[in-house]
Amino acid sequence: MEIYMEEKQSDKNLRFERKYWLDTNKSSIFKNILKGKQFNEIYKKRRVMSLYFDTLNFKFFRENIEGVGNRIKPRLRWYQGIQENKLDEINARLEIKKKIGFVGNKLNFKIGKYKNIYELIKSINQFDFQEKISNIVNIQVFPILITSYDREYYLSKDKLFRSTIDTNLKVSSVKNISHKIPMFKDIMELKYDLINDNNFRNKFISSDFKLRHQKFSKYVVGILNLKKNGLI
Repeated sequence: MEIYMEEKQSDKNLRFERKYWLDTNKSSIFKNILKGKQFNEIYKKRRVMSLYFDTLNFKFFRENIEGVGNRIKPRLRWYQGIQENKLDEINARLEIKKKIGFVGNKLNFKIGKYKNIYELIKSINQFDFQEKISNIVNIQVFPILITSYDREYYLSKDKLFRSTIDTNLKVSSVKNISHKIPMFKDIMELKYDLINDNNFRNKFISSDFKLRHQKFSKYVVGILNLKKNGLI
C-alpha cells in the first residue's frame, strides 16, 4: 500500500471553521439562513464516509474533550452515492486534520482504490497499513470507528464563504460496521480564510442571525454513542 501526499495541499492554508448544530430534521433552518445570505448550492449531495484512528488510550478523543488547543485528527475519507446499501468502489485518502481553536487545515495523502468497504477494512487491519499511518502522525494508532452522513455544499455569492450541511449522521465501530447508531443532529459549517474574518462578522453576526457557533466533533460524539451502546 502506497501513501503519498497530494501536491495541491499546503500546511499553510489555515481557515476558520465555525459549526452550528440543531436536533435532527431541522436542516431546513440552515438552508433558509444560507438562502437569506445569498448562498447557492454548488455540488450534488453525496455521502461522506470517515474512518478515524486513535491510540490505545484514545489520545485524540481525550485531547478534544479537554480542549487542547493544538491537536490533530487522523482519518480516512471517501465519498459514496446516497443509496443506503450500495457498495461503491472506494477511492480513499488519508487526512491529517490539524486544529488550533477555530482555525484549522488538512494535509491529504492518497492511498488508492478499494473494491468496497469490506476490502478497505481488511486492508487497514493489516500491520503494514497501520504502521505507515502511525509513522505519518508520529504515534502508534489503530482504526476505531466509521462515521457517515449526507452532505450538501453551498457557496456565498461573493465566493468568500463556503458552507456545508450534514444530515443523517451515523456511527459504527470498525469491528461491526453493519451496526450503525444515529447521532440525531444536523450540522452546518461555515468555512473561510483568515483574512475574511471581519467580512464574516459583518455578514453573519447580526440581529437576523440567531445561531451561535458551537463545538461539535463527529468523532467525539461517535465515541460517546458507541460507548453508550456497549460497542466500544
